[in-house]
Amino acid sequence: MGFRFQQPNNEDESEQMCLRYYRKLWSNESLKLYAERGEKQDGIDRE
Repeated sequence: MGFRFQQPNNEDESEQMCLRYYRKLWSNESLKLYAERGEKQDGIDRE
């Protein structure tokens, strides 16, 4: 792939980096984070 991301400094930046990565990888800008910090996710990290 022809793009790079800056290394994240914390967990929030890491989540956002992964979200941007999968949006590009799957050509799907509608992907979003599944839950907010502290909410039950049942093991799901992406939607």
